[in-house]
Amino acid sequence: AFARLVTRGARIGDLVRRPAAEVVTAAWEERPSGTPIGGLIAIVRRLDRAALEQRVAELVAERGLGAFAEEIVLPLANAIGDLWAVGDLPIACEHLASEVILQTLKAGMQAERGNGPVAVCAGLPGERHEWGFLVTLCRVQALGWQVHYLGADLPLDEVVQAAWHVMPAGVALSVSDPDSCTIVLDQLIGFSERLPGDCFASIGGAGIQGRETVLTASGFRLGLEPFALLPATIVR
Repeated sequence: AFARLVTRGARIGDLVRRPAAEVVTAAWEERPSGTPIGGLIAIVRRLDRAALEQRVAELVAERGLGAFAEEIVLPLANAIGDLWAVGDLPIACEHLASEVILQTLKAGMQAERGNGPVAVCAGLPGERHEWGFLVTLCRVQALGWQVHYLGADLPLDEVVQAAWHVMPAGVALSVSDPDSCTIVLDQLIGFSERLPGDCFASIGGAGIQGRETVLTASGFRLGLEPFALLPATIVR
């Protein structure tokens, strides 16, 4: 929030003397030539689901699903997180925003699914955060993949079973909390070996920080890189 206001000409000395909630709100105010995030937050504050669904649908229609995910969803998540952190946004508002955004992303991905290679995707056990992962999966789908999203907080045994049922070209896992990654690290170490022989495993999210070496040594690829190539060109 401070960085956004400073780039607009605000002085950091003035900002630190203002209430935190006021600074966050000001940072995301809608501007004539700027972001619609402020307008979305205003709707969220009113807990007006119908208005939020309508505005979100308009933004998807205007920008397309991929640009909506990149340009609206991620900044909105940051803004809501900032407001919640300073105690200026009730949990009910955050939940409403999550419900509408997640439903929109999932429905959009379903509607735009093509005929490319299949990727089975899931959040690790204990994972609750889906916004960032779904934005990433929108990117994966835009690269030509068919994304089969199984949801957050899924036991790894279930992911393996799904992979053998669907026979995907790749499996993508996500974890935002390092503690969640630590809890299942032993299972992750043997995960790749349990997948069909021609299926690669990828993992990403803030939760893998500090564990990249162990994960890559266990057969994982990190982040989006393996999805940038179609299966026929992937070196396994």
